[in-house]
Amino acid sequence: MTSLPRELAPQLTHSATISGAYPIILQFEKSAKHHKDHRLLIYARILGYLILEGPSDYARVAVAQEVISCEGDEEKLAACGKLYCDHYIRAFRKYKSRTPAPSSHPSRPSFDSRKALITYMLKEAPQSHQNAKRKALVRDNFSCVVSGSVDLSVAMENAEVQQMVDPRARPAVETHCAHIFAESTNDNIPGNREGSDKHQYAAPMSSVMDRFGYKHIPSDLNGANIHRLENILTLESNIHNSFDRLNLWFEPTVSDLDLLLD
Repeated sequence: MTSLPRELAPQLTHSATISGAYPIILQFEKSAKHHKDHRLLIYARILGYLILEGPSDYARVAVAQEVISCEGDEEKLAACGKLYCDHYIRAFRKYKSRTPAPSSHPSRPSFDSRKALITYMLKEAPQSHQNAKRKALVRDNFSCVVSGSVDLSVAMENAEVQQMVDPRARPAVETHCAHIFAESTNDNIPGNREGSDKHQYAAPMSSVMDRFGYKHIPSDLNGANIHRLENILTLESNIHNSFDRLNLWFEPTVSDLDLLLD
């Protein structure tokens, strides 16, 4: 993880809370560089980048308030950074193996027209990974939302989708159903799973979302709702792996049509 910049961006200096917290984090980072436990340096930079790149001003100030409340105690600062590492960043990482693409299902029928294919794929609500994959493929025009490459399994079965393929500009590739919040994040937490390891993990994650002003997210994504289309992207294999490893991310742009890869 890259070293923290020495100065705050001008737009962040207007907050006295953020301006007061950031020097504390810089000092923590400096001290952590010489600590035998390398994780402390990671935790320091997580706190710093949450202030620099947090999802909202509300979230940045929330992190800054927690940093200030530690009163320079590096053990408390490390615990704070660890909490965000374990229960915020981890929420976007994937740890389960992929469910096979729906094309591998032995009972899936073939369709001559794209219209019939879409009707079939939209028939069921996205209550599982497989059904979510179907619906996301329809929404995403049977293509990876980043590269535009066409889903191979659908192209092999449907002549109209096959016509979308261009071997050079828009090849047919294997695509996957990528979750923004990982499937393991909020999987049927209430009820008989209460007290389980998964429940123990999800409770702090829910608290972090609450602190950041996203109180609705845990309930919105509970159980099968983790597969709702707002939490799903169609991505080809290499891009999906980068996304799961947090090596690729999306940022808001002025236009809905803008897409810039760094």
